[in-house]
Amino acid sequence: MRTLTDFLNELPGTRRARIEADAAALIAQERERREQRAENASAVRSVTQAADTSLEPDGDIDGNDAAGKQIEIFDVVALTSNLPDTDLVTGQVGTVIELLGSDTYEVEFIDQAGRSYATATVAGEQLLVLRYEPQQAASA
Repeated sequence: MRTLTDFLNELPGTRRARIEADAAALIAQERERREQRAENASAVRSVTQAADTSLEPDGDIDGNDAAGKQIEIFDVVALTSNLPDTDLVTGQVGTVIELLGSDTYEVEFIDQAGRSYATATVAGEQLLVLRYEPQQAASA
């Protein structure tokens, strides 16, 4: 069975060099994108911790949405406020694609044709988990 290294070794020198350079550039871009996401998550955590966390009387950040529901990866959510550094506004719907911190999420926004048009780092208090099934009322 041939390996990727075997395949690359059989390529002419200039073509192999171009493929290796492209791969190195993609790896660098991905590394930079991850570092930027980590910086964004840190900034959102700082702002969230400094803000009034009215969802929890003890001031803890709990990973819940604006209505108090636990947020999980792949939850469909709506923004409860505008995101000033983006073109995203209250009511836009996205999907949680990554948990970045205790109350910080990476959310992807997709149009009706299924094309991604934005990703944003969002605090849990700025999200509302959408429900498509009837929910039982909590017993008192």
